[in-house]
Amino acid sequence: MRYLLLLMLLLLPHQNRAEPATEFHIHLRVDSTGLSSAQLQAAYYRSSMQPQRLRLGHHQLVVTGFDRDKKKVYSATVDDPRWFHAEVFNPDDGTPVQQQHLQQPEGILRLQIPRHLFVETLVIEEADNKKMLTPIAIELSSVLPLTSTTQAIDLDLLAQQGVYPVLFSGDPANRVDMIVLSEGYTVHSLPRFAAEVENIVTGYFNDPVYQNFQGHFNIWRVEVASQQDGTGYGSPINTRFRSYFNCFNIARLLCVNENLVFQYLYSVLPADAIDKVLVVVNSQMYGGAGGQVATISLAPAAIDLALHELGHSFAGLADEYEYGNCSIFEPASANVTRFSTAAKWRHWQLAVSHISSYQGAMYCSNGMYRPTYNSMMRQLGQPFYEVNQEAIVRSIYARVDPIDQVLPQPGEIILQPGEQQLFSTDTLTNSEHSIRSRWYLNDQLVSEQTEWLFDGVDHPEGLYEVRLHVQDETSYVLSDPQQRLHSERHWQIQYGSSCTVPSRIDRVQLSGVHARGFRLSWLPQATASHYDVYYWHTVNQQWLLSRTTSSNSVLYSNSQPGSTFYMRVTARNSCGEAPPSNYVTVRLPFQ
Repeated sequence: MRYLLLLMLLLLPHQNRAEPATEFHIHLRVDSTGLSSAQLQAAYYRSSMQPQRLRLGHHQLVVTGFDRDKKKVYSATVDDPRWFHAEVFNPDDGTPVQQQHLQQPEGILRLQIPRHLFVETLVIEEADNKKMLTPIAIELSSVLPLTSTTQAIDLDLLAQQGVYPVLFSGDPANRVDMIVLSEGYTVHSLPRFAAEVENIVTGYFNDPVYQNFQGHFNIWRVEVASQQDGTGYGSPINTRFRSYFNCFNIARLLCVNENLVFQYLYSVLPADAIDKVLVVVNSQMYGGAGGQVATISLAPAAIDLALHELGHSFAGLADEYEYGNCSIFEPASANVTRFSTAAKWRHWQLAVSHISSYQGAMYCSNGMYRPTYNSMMRQLGQPFYEVNQEAIVRSIYARVDPIDQVLPQPGEIILQPGEQQLFSTDTLTNSEHSIRSRWYLNDQLVSEQTEWLFDGVDHPEGLYEVRLHVQDETSYVLSDPQQRLHSERHWQIQYGSSCTVPSRIDRVQLSGVHARGFRLSWLPQATASHYDVYYWHTVNQQWLLSRTTSSNSVLYSNSQPGSTFYMRVTARNSCGEAPPSNYVTVRLPFQ
């Protein structure tokens, strides 16, 4: 039995879809001595989850986040970083000749969790060969975050550290940032690295889907010298990141020390500028590797290898070839299914004639199906085709927001009679020009331009809501179940002085206290349309919205026995929100 052992937890600030997130680096290694103490802490959280036999892929982890009330607020299935999938392709025709799942002694699990979820405990579970889960729990309240890196990018300062923009489209907080890192270049050979990176980037963006969304990316060239040129074979030589061919006795497999790579990159780049890492090794021998840190050599055919591996690590795509050890199950990948009806990509079957259900995929000649006869995920040098392209675009928008910035900042705006307010947005761009902006005033469409003017002369006094809706209507995506390709911003305009907010609630009454719940009530306010109930989040030190109701009472009935809560209530109407009531302290008995 294999176990997870926590080595180090590092919190790094990160932006994802214009929403503050925290990036966690969790160092995991294989341990065979028994349960760690952290694993024993997971028992309570397991009891609150429904028992189930999860259909996981090979070597994956289930990560679950719980808030202060032990409520599940976050869940993700991720690849176990201690395992990676080694593939070897024929450089002449791009067909696979070898594939194998390999285990490393340790790996870095990178997670980006939105801060608004207020996760206080992470539970990480791995699946053994019988799909039974062994958990490890991490209490986040005991870990202090690092200083935020929200300052603007200083290109001159980065250049002094050997970091140069090959493609700079905008703020790293709202771009997919790819690092191209030198390995096996001495100070004498390093000057040619820039031209070699240009060739790689050109090949990368020659692919139609990446070419269309080029404006969603930043590409950074990171130059660092080694003591020796080239790379090792069977073992490292004296290079900066200890790369070598014949890793795990697979001749074409080109490995690198991931810990050294991340340590160096975080010393020269802000945390939100490191999304994908590609290490370019100074060797003409054909080879490379995928994973969190991908590697390629300078062999021309290696660019297609990099595109294939990014299909795995960036878009979560599965291999579509039959070679390997077959295991029939329903994967999370968008491009492989166990069902011949192929409901996953039925929307494309109805739209494109060459999309169908072809038997033979994910190392199985029977029982697993792919969407096209051939593709980049089956044979190098082929197009990705529509199903894979859609998955790539959805993965891009999992990391970026179509809205780059807005003016003024969302919130409340007070205007006197006759005054004006200009609203504007900058959006991302693509080659299709398919990103649409729509402005709404009180849910009525008023403009489809990138800016709109509220002119008080045209409106009576009162309260108005302004909403900006931006959506990428790209032809590359027909199905967007997670609504990743659209985004909104909201403003409230109080125009004139005829609007009055409700009065403050004087007192909140606590009643019906028992081990699992309680009731809050208050006197109704004549002008209130509804009430917002807030609780104090002790870790994040702020008031968070718990309930919204039109009644003058709320009932809580599923709380953890022994919990303590601090609650307050505000009254609201279309004119705004009243000042909050005094808070009440709720202490639940254990029984």
